[in-house]
Amino acid sequence: MLGDADRQQSTASWLRERAARASIQGAPIVGWAVDPQRVMRPPPGVRHVVLDTAGFELARVVACADAVLVPVGHSAFDRESSAACIAELLALPRVASGHCRVGVVGMRLDARTRAAESLAAWALHLKVPFLGALRETQAYVRCAESGLGVFDLPV
Repeated sequence: MLGDADRQQSTASWLRERAARASIQGAPIVGWAVDPQRVMRPPPGVRHVVLDTAGFELARVVACADAVLVPVGHSAFDRESSAACIAELLALPRVASGHCRVGVVGMRLDARTRAAESLAAWALHLKVPFLGALRETQAYVRCAESGLGVFDLPV
């Protein structure tokens, strides 16, 4: 299930676009309309949820999460704002106790570059794993405009 709890609602928009295209043969992805006023609980029978939570209260997210992925760009501004978010996450009891894990994913970054090495070192300094990088490509733009997702692409 894919949920969207931020103001931008780009995930919900992508799901609507994807559902409108009958030609998509990928696995079904069900949307979850998250009500920010209620406790974050997925519908009955759902075992896995990816939740877009930009701007949502971190403590509420972590209370229900097994893992939090923090997307980080390579710029100093991205690292600075992300460091504050990561520090807040690491101070939460579920994260500190190991019940919810936190990891960093480099955004728009080639994993073979010094920028990726630098971001990995930055994550290590913050004591969070650097899980990898999603490089800047036109695939994202083409998928978004066609209603496809990364799981819909042929292998």
